[in-house]
Amino acid sequence: MKKKQLLFLFLAIAMSLSTYANSGIYLMGTFNGWAASPEWEFVDEGNGIYTLSDKEIYQEFKVADATWSDCNLGTVEGDIIAKLGEPLSLSNNGANAVCTTIYKCSKITLTMPAEGSPAILLEGEEQPSSGIYIRGGMTNWEALPEWEFTNQGGGLYTMTNKTITGSFKIADSSWSTINYGINSSETFDINKTIILALGGNNISLDNAFMCSKISFSIREDGLVTLYVEGEMQSAEKPTAMYVIGNNNNWDFTDDSGKLLPTENEDEYKGEVTFNTVSPTTLAYWRIYEGLGSVGSWGNPGGANMTEHTESGTLERNSEGCITTNPGKYTVTFNLGSGQYKTELVEGVGISADEADECAFSLVDGILTLSNNNLADIYLYSQNGVLLVQYKSVNKADLSTINQGIYIIKIKAANKEKSYKLKL
Repeated sequence: MKKKQLLFLFLAIAMSLSTYANSGIYLMGTFNGWAASPEWEFVDEGNGIYTLSDKEIYQEFKVADATWSDCNLGTVEGDIIAKLGEPLSLSNNGANAVCTTIYKCSKITLTMPAEGSPAILLEGEEQPSSGIYIRGGMTNWEALPEWEFTNQGGGLYTMTNKTITGSFKIADSSWSTINYGINSSETFDINKTIILALGGNNISLDNAFMCSKISFSIREDGLVTLYVEGEMQSAEKPTAMYVIGNNNNWDFTDDSGKLLPTENEDEYKGEVTFNTVSPTTLAYWRIYEGLGSVGSWGNPGGANMTEHTESGTLERNSEGCITTNPGKYTVTFNLGSGQYKTELVEGVGISADEADECAFSLVDGILTLSNNNLADIYLYSQNGVLLVQYKSVNKADLSTINQGIYIIKIKAANKEKSYKLKL
């Protein structure tokens, strides 16, 4: 064997024996403030094997001595993700290893062979799902699995590679413990820390954003923030506008209220049928620049209209509804001026017989049964959890219920019906 090779072998063995023999090696990362804490010191099992037991780790970590001098092990270039049950090769002065979620490790094994690369093996299980979602027009305000945050531990929740549009909030599946919106003093922008408030306003976007990473943080001091990394999509004129409201049960993914461009500049037109529970009940609606609640146009000032209107000027990003008598209409909207016009085509849209004991109207959060009927009213979350109930009533005040999609059951004397309801 050449002298040079012998020298390298001697140095490798000497480093393994002298540097690591008495342990003094720690697992340090986000989970322990990158400190050489005694409880995070590896146990020397002999023969180059070091172990830790019953540890919860998350986000990023490295293996090092207390001074980051003789031992500073990170990942090999191009392989930074630490996966449960798969050995991860380490190298001196390598990059931080990254956990994709919280790992509850029953055992962590560090192997330091006399020859070859060190490696770390994590054994255990992943933390259960976070139960925290982005809920907005792009999800039809529902808690969809593909929009659930990953729990990174330490109060940090992330998701990657998403396009966000319209309005949204951060919430759990029942809009209960987690229901965060934007603080009234804040404005949204990408690559900027946004302070959120419990029960805050919808986070409304003027444009669509392509997000490489979305970080939601609940800090120990109680501050809750949102940080979105990415870029704004180039603004292009919409290929269609959409009427969303009682015409499609406020389904932000339903294109039945589509308005198409005409030969006139910035003008869109289409036929829309507004259904209500009785001929005397107004239909509520707004116009959007895209499905998923992109670019809302509503009544200026944000308040709902209170009577049948056939024309007017709308305001962008307003949540105020236009109100129209039920029926089939030709709806014309000009994107440049915000002006709209409705022309009755035919008939009256009634989704339930006026004599139906379960027929109702919903205005400003007040649910009223038709024809002074009395019934039992039950409001459920989408997961089937009973939230509130009213016995033998004609009206139910739902105005204090958090915004979202719910299931409502109305049980009258001779009939029982369930509906999907957006508050």
